[in-house]
Amino acid sequence: MKDEINKLLEPIYGATVKSSFPTSGGSINQTQVLQLTNGERIFMKQNSNPPTDFFLAEVKGLRLLSQAKKGPKIPKPIALQPGSRPTFLLMEYLENSTENKILQIDSPMP
Repeated sequence: MKDEINKLLEPIYGATVKSSFPTSGGSINQTQVLQLTNGERIFMKQNSNPPTDFFLAEVKGLRLLSQAKKGPKIPKPIALQPGSRPTFLLMEYLENSTENKILQIDSPMP
């Protein structure tokens, strides 16, 4: 699979996968961050037996969400595994930001 991923990423980033590490939080898909040889990071969702159009529907949803004015940062889809039933989706990796999660204690409650 790594060769297949590299074939998708190399024309876009001029780099290949150097390493990867799993992430937590997914209940339906396996997720991991791919570290590229140029220092970039890519987020990958993988499912060995997804329903038909599963990842294609996610790509469409991400694109719609990204059109929201003043909406949250939405990861950009980069590539789907070629074929009629892709088993992985590559997308922009968004760093966690504790700044976005911290409540302002001094602010009055609405």
